[in-house]
Amino acid sequence: MNRRVLLRLLAAAPVAASLSLTQARAARPVRVVVVGAGLAGLGAARALAAAGAAVTVLEARGRVGGRVFTSHAWPDLPLDLGASWLHGIKGNPLVGVAKQAGARAVAFNFDDVETFWAEGRQLTAREERRLEAFEDQLAQAVEDAPAGQSLAALAQRIGRNLNPAESRLLAHVLNTSFEHEFGGTASSLTVQGSHEGDNLRGGDALLPGDAGLIPAFLARGLNIQTATVQAIAAARGGVTLTTSAGQIQADHVVLTVPLGVLQAGSVRLTPPLSRTQQDALAAIKMGVLEKCVLRFSRVFWESSSVLDIVPEPAQAGQWAEWVNLAPVMGQPALMGFNAAEVGRRMATLDDAALTREAMRALRRIYPNAPDPLAMQRSRWATDPFSQGSYSFGSSADPQAARAALHAPIGGRVWLAGEHTSLLNPQTMHGAYVEGARVAADVLKA
Repeated sequence: MNRRVLLRLLAAAPVAASLSLTQARAARPVRVVVVGAGLAGLGAARALAAAGAAVTVLEARGRVGGRVFTSHAWPDLPLDLGASWLHGIKGNPLVGVAKQAGARAVAFNFDDVETFWAEGRQLTAREERRLEAFEDQLAQAVEDAPAGQSLAALAQRIGRNLNPAESRLLAHVLNTSFEHEFGGTASSLTVQGSHEGDNLRGGDALLPGDAGLIPAFLARGLNIQTATVQAIAAARGGVTLTTSAGQIQADHVVLTVPLGVLQAGSVRLTPPLSRTQQDALAAIKMGVLEKCVLRFSRVFWESSSVLDIVPEPAQAGQWAEWVNLAPVMGQPALMGFNAAEVGRRMATLDDAALTREAMRALRRIYPNAPDPLAMQRSRWATDPFSQGSYSFGSSADPQAARAALHAPIGGRVWLAGEHTSLLNPQTMHGAYVEGARVAADVLKA
């Protein structure tokens, strides 16, 4: 599918003009059930409905958006506890959608960062240069590494003969630049996996508490019902879905549950995934990035956009990166991140324990920091309807694995989501574009 055709699909209305003849010849509209009201599901549903299909969207949660979730627990400070950024805003189709939805997109500079040792001292200029040198070394090593090499193995080679302080700086770069980016440990992320998203252009834009406006806008006019799906059986005459609301018949199904749900086998598929597709599910993994937002009575930290803390070895990967929400949200709040296995552990802690751990890390930098007024946090790792945050490549060819998931199951069940995106996995627009791609495939079928 060329770019021009894809953009027509994303616009939704022109789809009806180009494909409605097929619908007109049919005795009845093609019945399509879309499982999941995340961005992939909503994108698919809108394109299919515009083409004249009879579309029903089934969503397990009592809301739309999937892993896009804006919490309004604090009325004066809405928080995006799921996806928060538009990555690669140049040519990103969601930029226009966000504008139509009334969502602000604020340019965000991840390089505007202040970095501290966990013991409380800010890095010297020389240490900053050493940190940047490690960033360059890792980037070059990724370019030169053989297929299938893990990032941990690359870092181990770079880390030979380093002193303890330098080893900590290297580990910090590996954690914040790669593990936070992809949600997986350096030992499970391959160099090919770390190349995913290299085509993104135009920088990043933060959606300050507005991300939820996008799925709400896309959901307008769609038939969305709340139900969980236990089984999907495709046969010659159609598809039968077994759901919490009873059995539903369809001609085609677009299954947009996250990769973690597929891997867990939460939805029983008949026929099952092919051997190639099962191998593909093993070649990509579900990453984790958990958020913890602490709200304070006053700002006691630097004015930079990002606050980094280089942990001691015993706390490697814990509370290493914080985003300063005060400049963009107008409220004194910090958003801390924990990724991969550290993030999974944090997701199991109760709110009080998580807050204690977060404040212990912050008070080593700011000993006089006040107690937070309140906290909010994500729990994507333990959410049964996501079982993680987003996918990452753990094989020598993750793109081939994602492509293998494009083949329909039984000719009638189609997979879509950020995990099936060849160009932009881990992103909101990657999921959205995949919904449009699958809509076109269903209508051709």
